Amino acid sequence: MYRLAPAIISLFAVVLTVYAGEPLGEVRLQTIPFGPSSNWRATDSGATERSKFSVQIDNRSAINVTTNRAGVFANLPLAGEHVVKIKVDGKPLNSFRFSFEGRSDHLILQYNEFYGKWSLSDAKAEQK
Repeated sequence: MYRLAPAIISLFAVVLTVYAGEPLGEVRLQTIPFGPSSNWRATDSGATERSKFSVQIDNRSAINVTTNRAGVFANLPLAGEHVVKIKVDGKPLNSFRFSFEGRSDHLILQYNEFYGKWSLSDAKAEQK
């Protein structure tokens, strides 16, 4: 019976390590701007208010983003780099790398319809 004690302690240590895990962050996707206050113009992206964007981070499933639909990528490791791939109407538009280093662990990815560009910002800065 006493020989099991070290094995149980080792198992408990493994379980604690798994649950403690590494720190995680998230990237929230904003819906695409539309309506009278939006400022669409001809950009190289070819996107319009009716366009359907899809965003993928690393090897996760892509999330479709429209004027009324968005999503969130949760449980992203704070360490290391991540790859974002963006498509518009099924065609590759942009890809870039980012890290959480020196940033909040909650980021926002949004599309600027005037410039036809996507940008990442700290969620806390957006809430001010």
